[in-house]
Amino acid sequence: MGFVKFLLGSNTEAVSYFEKSVELTKSHGNDCDKLLVVVYGDLAWLYYHMGNFAECESYLNKLSEINEKYPSVPYAEVLGEKGWTFLKFSRKYYERAKECFKKALELEPDEGEWNAGLAIVLYRTENFFQNSADSTIVDQLRRAVATNPDDDVLKVLLGLKLASRKRSIALLKRALEKVSNSAFIHHQLGLCYKKKILNLKQAGSHHTQGAEINRAQEQCIYHLEMATEMKPSFIVAMSELAIQYGENRDMPRAEEMFQNTF
Repeated sequence: MGFVKFLLGSNTEAVSYFEKSVELTKSHGNDCDKLLVVVYGDLAWLYYHMGNFAECESYLNKLSEINEKYPSVPYAEVLGEKGWTFLKFSRKYYERAKECFKKALELEPDEGEWNAGLAIVLYRTENFFQNSADSTIVDQLRRAVATNPDDDVLKVLLGLKLASRKRSIALLKRALEKVSNSAFIHHQLGLCYKKKILNLKQAGSHHTQGAEINRAQEQCIYHLEMATEMKPSFIVAMSELAIQYGENRDMPRAEEMFQNTF
Protein backbone atom coordinates (compact mmCIF):
# COMPACT_ATOMS: atom_id res chain seq x y z
CA MET A 1 0.00 0.00 0.00
CA GLY A 2 2.92 2.32 0.67
CA PHE A 3 4.19 1.91 -2.88
CA VAL A 4 0.67 2.27 -4.30
CA LYS A 5 0.15 5.53 -2.42
CA PHE A 6 3.53 6.80 -3.67
CA LEU A 7 2.56 6.01 -7.27
CA LEU A 8 -0.71 7.89 -6.74
CA GLY A 9 1.23 10.93 -5.52
CA SER A 10 0.20 10.60 -1.85
CA ASN A 11 3.64 10.71 -0.27
CA THR A 12 2.40 11.41 3.26
CA GLU A 13 0.14 8.36 3.19
CA ALA A 14 2.99 6.31 1.72
CA VAL A 15 5.22 7.24 4.66
CA SER A 16 2.41 6.35 7.06
CA TYR A 17 2.04 2.86 5.57
CA PHE A 18 5.78 2.21 5.64
CA GLU A 19 5.98 3.37 9.26
CA LYS A 20 3.09 1.05 10.12
CA SER A 21 5.09 -1.72 8.47
CA VAL A 22 8.00 -0.90 10.79
CA GLU A 23 5.70 -1.22 13.82
CA LEU A 24 4.34 -4.57 12.65
CA THR A 25 7.83 -5.86 11.91
CA LYS A 26 9.07 -4.87 15.36
CA SER A 27 6.16 -6.78 16.90
CA HIS A 28 7.95 -10.00 15.86
CA GLY A 29 10.22 -9.55 18.88
CA ASN A 30 13.82 -8.68 19.60
CA ASP A 31 15.26 -10.70 16.73
CA CYS A 32 13.63 -8.63 13.99
CA ASP A 33 16.50 -6.49 12.74
CA LYS A 34 17.04 -8.55 9.60
CA LEU A 35 13.36 -8.15 8.70
CA LEU A 36 13.64 -4.39 9.26
CA VAL A 37 16.18 -4.22 6.44
CA VAL A 38 13.30 -4.48 3.97
CA VAL A 39 11.15 -1.66 5.31
CA TYR A 40 14.09 0.59 6.26
CA GLY A 41 15.25 0.25 2.67
CA ASP A 42 11.73 1.15 1.52
CA LEU A 43 11.73 4.29 3.67
CA ALA A 44 15.20 5.34 2.52
CA TRP A 45 14.04 4.92 -1.09
CA LEU A 46 10.82 6.86 -0.48
CA TYR A 47 12.51 9.80 1.28
CA TYR A 48 15.13 9.95 -1.49
CA HIS A 49 12.39 10.31 -4.14
CA MET A 50 10.62 12.88 -1.97
CA GLY A 51 13.84 14.95 -1.87
CA ASN A 52 14.14 14.58 1.90
CA PHE A 53 17.80 13.55 1.94
CA ALA A 54 18.24 13.98 5.70
CA GLU A 55 15.60 11.32 6.45
CA CYS A 56 16.96 9.17 3.64
CA GLU A 57 20.43 9.28 5.22
CA SER A 58 18.91 8.50 8.63
CA TYR A 59 17.46 5.23 7.35
CA LEU A 60 20.61 4.39 5.43
CA ASN A 61 22.48 4.74 8.73
CA LYS A 62 19.99 2.36 10.38
CA LEU A 63 20.73 -0.13 7.59
CA SER A 64 24.48 0.27 8.17
CA GLU A 65 24.03 -0.45 11.88
CA ILE A 66 22.11 -3.64 11.10
CA ASN A 67 24.78 -4.62 8.60
CA GLU A 68 27.47 -4.21 11.24
CA LYS A 69 25.46 -6.37 13.64
CA TYR A 70 24.71 -9.02 10.99
CA PRO A 71 27.49 -8.82 8.38
CA SER A 72 26.23 -11.84 6.41
CA VAL A 73 24.48 -10.51 3.27
CA PRO A 74 22.09 -11.36 1.66
CA TYR A 75 19.82 -12.14 4.59
CA ALA A 76 17.40 -15.03 4.27
CA GLU A 77 14.66 -12.69 5.50
CA VAL A 78 15.21 -10.31 2.57
CA LEU A 79 15.32 -13.14 0.05
CA GLY A 80 12.17 -14.65 1.55
CA GLU A 81 10.28 -11.34 1.44
CA LYS A 82 11.40 -10.91 -2.16
CA GLY A 83 10.14 -14.42 -2.96
CA TRP A 84 6.69 -13.72 -1.50
CA THR A 85 6.50 -10.46 -3.45
CA PHE A 86 7.29 -12.21 -6.74
CA LEU A 87 4.83 -14.99 -5.89
CA LYS A 88 1.97 -12.61 -5.12
CA PHE A 89 2.60 -10.11 -7.89
CA SER A 90 2.31 -12.12 -11.10
CA ARG A 91 2.55 -15.61 -12.53
CA LYS A 92 5.35 -14.51 -14.85
CA TYR A 93 7.58 -13.99 -11.78
CA TYR A 94 7.11 -17.50 -10.35
CA GLU A 95 10.54 -18.68 -11.50
CA ARG A 96 12.19 -15.72 -9.79
CA ALA A 97 10.15 -16.43 -6.64
CA LYS A 98 11.36 -20.03 -6.72
CA GLU A 99 14.97 -18.84 -7.00
CA CYS A 100 14.58 -16.48 -4.02
CA PHE A 101 13.03 -19.14 -1.77
CA LYS A 102 15.75 -21.64 -2.68
CA LYS A 103 18.48 -19.14 -1.82
CA ALA A 104 16.75 -18.27 1.47
CA LEU A 105 16.57 -21.97 2.36
CA GLU A 106 20.29 -22.38 1.66
CA LEU A 107 20.82 -19.91 4.50
CA GLU A 108 18.01 -21.14 6.79
CA PRO A 109 16.94 -24.68 5.75
CA ASP A 110 14.41 -25.17 8.58
CA GLU A 111 12.52 -21.86 8.26
CA GLY A 112 8.82 -22.61 7.78
CA GLU A 113 8.03 -19.41 5.83
CA TRP A 114 10.55 -20.13 3.07
CA ASN A 115 9.66 -23.83 2.92
CA ALA A 116 5.99 -22.92 2.50
CA GLY A 117 6.78 -20.36 -0.19
CA LEU A 118 8.87 -22.80 -2.19
CA ALA A 119 6.22 -25.52 -1.88
CA ILE A 120 3.47 -23.19 -3.10
CA VAL A 121 5.43 -21.88 -6.08
CA LEU A 122 6.45 -25.42 -7.09
CA TYR A 123 2.82 -26.53 -6.84
CA ARG A 124 1.63 -23.64 -8.99
CA THR A 125 4.23 -24.25 -11.71
CA GLU A 126 3.44 -27.95 -12.03
CA ASN A 127 0.62 -29.33 -14.15
CA PHE A 128 -2.32 -29.91 -11.77
CA PHE A 129 -3.31 -33.19 -13.43
CA GLN A 130 0.24 -34.45 -13.80
CA ASN A 131 0.96 -37.71 -11.97
CA SER A 132 3.80 -36.46 -9.82
CA ALA A 133 3.66 -38.51 -6.63
CA ASP A 134 7.42 -39.03 -6.79
CA SER A 135 8.32 -35.50 -7.88
CA THR A 136 10.20 -32.76 -6.07
CA ILE A 137 6.95 -30.98 -5.19
CA VAL A 138 5.77 -33.83 -2.94
CA ASP A 139 9.05 -33.84 -1.01
CA GLN A 140 8.91 -30.06 -0.63
CA LEU A 141 5.26 -30.12 0.45
CA ARG A 142 6.09 -32.73 3.10
CA ARG A 143 8.88 -30.49 4.38
CA ALA A 144 6.59 -27.44 4.31
CA VAL A 145 3.91 -29.27 6.32
CA ALA A 146 6.54 -30.48 8.80
CA THR A 147 7.78 -26.91 9.36
CA ASN A 148 4.22 -25.45 9.33
CA PRO A 149 2.13 -28.09 11.15
CA ASP A 150 -0.88 -25.77 11.60
CA ASP A 151 -1.14 -24.69 7.94
CA ASP A 152 -4.23 -26.45 6.53
CA VAL A 153 -3.70 -25.10 3.00
CA LEU A 154 -0.32 -26.84 2.73
CA LYS A 155 -1.95 -30.08 3.90
CA VAL A 156 -4.59 -29.70 1.18
CA LEU A 157 -1.91 -29.18 -1.47
CA LEU A 158 -0.03 -32.26 -0.29
CA GLY A 159 -3.26 -34.26 -0.19
CA LEU A 160 -4.08 -33.25 -3.76
CA LYS A 161 -0.72 -34.49 -4.97
CA LEU A 162 -0.98 -37.78 -3.09
CA ALA A 163 -4.66 -38.56 -3.66
CA SER A 164 -5.79 -40.53 -6.66
CA ARG A 165 -7.90 -38.63 -9.19
CA LYS A 166 -11.05 -40.42 -8.03
CA ARG A 167 -10.60 -39.12 -4.47
CA SER A 168 -9.50 -35.58 -5.10
CA ILE A 169 -13.05 -34.16 -5.04
CA ALA A 170 -13.92 -35.85 -1.72
CA LEU A 171 -10.66 -34.62 -0.22
CA LEU A 172 -11.30 -31.02 -1.23
CA LYS A 173 -14.88 -31.09 0.04
CA ARG A 174 -13.59 -32.22 3.43
CA ALA A 175 -11.12 -29.33 3.29
CA LEU A 176 -13.98 -26.91 2.60
CA GLU A 177 -15.63 -28.02 5.84
CA LYS A 178 -12.61 -26.54 7.65
CA VAL A 179 -11.90 -23.58 5.37
CA SER A 180 -15.30 -22.65 3.90
CA ASN A 181 -14.25 -19.27 2.52
CA SER A 182 -11.30 -20.43 0.40
CA ALA A 183 -11.45 -19.23 -3.20
CA PHE A 184 -8.42 -21.43 -3.88
CA ILE A 185 -10.16 -24.66 -2.81
CA HIS A 186 -13.32 -23.78 -4.76
CA HIS A 187 -11.16 -23.18 -7.85
CA GLN A 188 -9.41 -26.53 -7.40
CA LEU A 189 -12.80 -28.25 -7.05
CA GLY A 190 -13.92 -26.60 -10.27
CA LEU A 191 -10.83 -28.01 -12.02
CA CYS A 192 -11.51 -31.47 -10.56
CA TYR A 193 -15.08 -31.45 -11.89
CA LYS A 194 -13.75 -30.25 -15.25
CA LYS A 195 -11.44 -33.28 -15.33
CA LYS A 196 -14.34 -35.53 -14.30
CA ILE A 197 -16.42 -34.20 -17.21
CA LEU A 198 -13.58 -34.97 -19.64
CA ASN A 199 -13.21 -38.50 -18.25
CA LEU A 200 -16.96 -39.15 -18.53
CA LYS A 201 -17.06 -37.90 -22.11
CA GLN A 202 -14.13 -40.12 -23.06
CA ALA A 203 -15.78 -43.15 -21.44
CA GLY A 204 -18.93 -43.05 -23.62
CA SER A 205 -22.26 -41.29 -24.10
CA HIS A 206 -25.07 -43.46 -22.68
CA HIS A 207 -27.95 -41.86 -20.78
CA THR A 208 -26.61 -42.39 -17.25
CA GLN A 209 -23.32 -40.75 -18.11
CA GLY A 210 -25.17 -37.84 -19.72
CA ALA A 211 -26.97 -37.12 -16.45
CA GLU A 212 -23.71 -37.44 -14.51
CA ILE A 213 -21.96 -35.07 -16.92
CA ASN A 214 -24.72 -32.50 -16.34
CA ARG A 215 -24.35 -32.81 -12.57
CA ALA A 216 -20.58 -32.46 -12.83
CA GLN A 217 -21.04 -29.43 -15.09
CA GLU A 218 -23.33 -27.79 -12.52
CA GLN A 219 -20.83 -28.44 -9.73
CA CYS A 220 -17.95 -27.18 -11.85
CA ILE A 221 -19.76 -23.90 -12.54
CA TYR A 222 -20.94 -23.56 -8.94
CA HIS A 223 -17.44 -23.84 -7.46
CA LEU A 224 -15.91 -21.51 -10.05
CA GLU A 225 -18.65 -18.98 -9.33
CA MET A 226 -17.86 -19.24 -5.61
CA ALA A 227 -14.15 -18.74 -6.32
CA THR A 228 -14.75 -15.59 -8.38
CA GLU A 229 -17.27 -14.25 -5.87
CA MET A 230 -14.84 -14.66 -2.98
CA LYS A 231 -11.91 -13.28 -4.97
CA PRO A 232 -13.08 -10.86 -7.70
CA SER A 233 -9.52 -10.50 -9.03
CA PHE A 234 -9.14 -14.28 -9.58
CA ILE A 235 -8.52 -13.97 -13.34
CA VAL A 236 -7.69 -17.65 -13.94
CA ALA A 237 -10.95 -18.75 -12.29
CA MET A 238 -12.91 -16.11 -14.21
CA SER A 239 -11.60 -17.23 -17.58
CA GLU A 240 -12.29 -20.88 -16.73
CA LEU A 241 -15.81 -19.96 -15.62
CA ALA A 242 -16.39 -18.19 -18.95
CA ILE A 243 -15.30 -21.34 -20.79
CA GLN A 244 -17.65 -23.48 -18.69
CA TYR A 245 -20.57 -21.12 -19.37
CA GLY A 246 -19.78 -21.60 -23.06
CA GLU A 247 -19.63 -25.40 -22.68
CA ASN A 248 -23.04 -25.15 -21.03
CA ARG A 249 -24.31 -23.16 -24.06
CA ASP A 250 -24.94 -20.10 -21.91
CA MET A 251 -23.33 -17.73 -24.41
CA PRO A 252 -24.53 -14.38 -22.93
CA ARG A 253 -23.00 -15.19 -19.52
CA ALA A 254 -19.86 -16.57 -21.19
CA GLU A 255 -19.39 -13.37 -23.17
CA GLU A 256 -20.09 -11.21 -20.12
CA MET A 257 -17.54 -13.13 -18.04
CA PHE A 258 -14.91 -12.90 -20.77
CA GLN A 259 -15.49 -9.12 -20.95
CA ASN A 260 -15.10 -8.90 -17.15
CA THR A 261 -11.88 -10.91 -17.40
CA PHE A 262 -10.47 -8.56 -20.04
